[in-house]
Amino acid sequence: MLGVPPPGPPSEPALPPEARLWRALAQGEDAFDPYALIAHGEGALLPGTHDGAIEVWTEGELAALHALDRFARRQDSAGLRERIASAVRWHLAEIQPDNATNRPWAIHVFVRAGVVDGAIEALMHAQTMLHNCRVSLGHADRFSACLLEDAARALEEDEGVRRG
Repeated sequence: MLGVPPPGPPSEPALPPEARLWRALAQGEDAFDPYALIAHGEGALLPGTHDGAIEVWTEGELAALHALDRFARRQDSAGLRERIASAVRWHLAEIQPDNATNRPWAIHVFVRAGVVDGAIEALMHAQTMLHNCRVSLGHADRFSACLLEDAARALEEDEGVRRG
C-alpha cells in the first residue's frame, strides 16, 4: 500500500502466524495456503499462539483476520470467507473491542458483518475500534490510518456493502 518492500526476512518459523500471513501477501505468493497457519473449524484463528497478555494475542488475531480477508479476495475463496465469518462471530461473542488493541485491524470485516449480515453488534464493535484508534492523539496514528484506508478500499470493492 505504501510502496515499501517488506524488510529482509527473519526466519519464517520465528515469525508469528499473522506476520507470516502478511509477508505472503506482501510478496504476492498467490499459491500460499493460509489454512496452514490458522485453526480449522469455528472460532479463533490463532488459539494459543501468543504467550502473555490477551492484548498481544488479540492484536495478532485481528491482524490475521485482516490478512485472511485479503487472501479470500485474492483467491476468491468461499471457504476462507466462511472461516472469516466464523472468526467474526467468535470475536463478537468472546472479545471486547475496548479490551484489545488501539489498531483497527480487520475493522472492515465487522462493518461487512453489520451491513451485509445485519449483525448490529458487529457495527458497534467496528465503531468502538474506530474510536479506540483515535483516543490517544485525537486522530488515528499513521499506521492505523493505513489500516483504515485498506479497510475502506476493501469495503468499496464489496458489492454487498455498497448496496447495503
